[in-house]
Amino acid sequence: QGGGACAMIVGQNPRILELEETSACYMEDVMDFWRPFNHTEALVNGKFSANIYVDFFKKVFSIYREKTGARLEDFAALLFHLPYTKQGLKGLRAAIEGADPKISSELSRQFEFSRKYGRLVGNLYTGSLYLSLLSLLNNSDSLRANQRLGMFSYGSGAQGEFFTGRLVPGFEKMLDKTGYEEMLEKREKISVSEYEKVFSSLEMRAENLELNIDDDPAVFVFAGIEEYSRKYLKK
Repeated sequence: QGGGACAMIVGQNPRILELEETSACYMEDVMDFWRPFNHTEALVNGKFSANIYVDFFKKVFSIYREKTGARLEDFAALLFHLPYTKQGLKGLRAAIEGADPKISSELSRQFEFSRKYGRLVGNLYTGSLYLSLLSLLNNSDSLRANQRLGMFSYGSGAQGEFFTGRLVPGFEKMLDKTGYEEMLEKREKISVSEYEKVFSSLEMRAENLELNIDDDPAVFVFAGIEEYSRKYLKK
């Protein structure tokens, strides 16, 4: 989990998505996923955490709609933080409950496009929402300029935010329709024992740790730890 990231450029003149000003946030002290002081790994109350996720989505989506008067049909798609793809589906079902079947069907169809890459990659934590956005843009067959996308960001502990963006004219020209999937296909599958060896080598309590980056194909790499701080390099 968390073994990946999404990179994006945020600027004044967006070429894919223009973020809108109004958003809705909610937070509450919730022990659904946390790391105790005497643990090196986190603990999770799975079912409780899943329910909190849906509750927070319903709260922020309701707050946003109260602020803006937005209707469900005003969204071309709803995107979610996807720790696993079924979790986002639970959020979507909460949004479309009792809605017009035509609207529900279209939002469900777009959701399938948005979770395609998540099914291949797994949990990126914060990055999972933006992988969902990339997956939608690259796989949907009907998105158009000026349509609104709704996005739900979530973090255990817990906080949630719902915000929106509109697709800008020419957004489709900025997408690499084949490059992303080619990149995913180049991933190297490793065994559980190999993964555990890599994981144990990244012991964060180490003062200094030098990693071999010679075979890493990435431009920006995690090179190790220097005086307890992570060291990243551009090759």
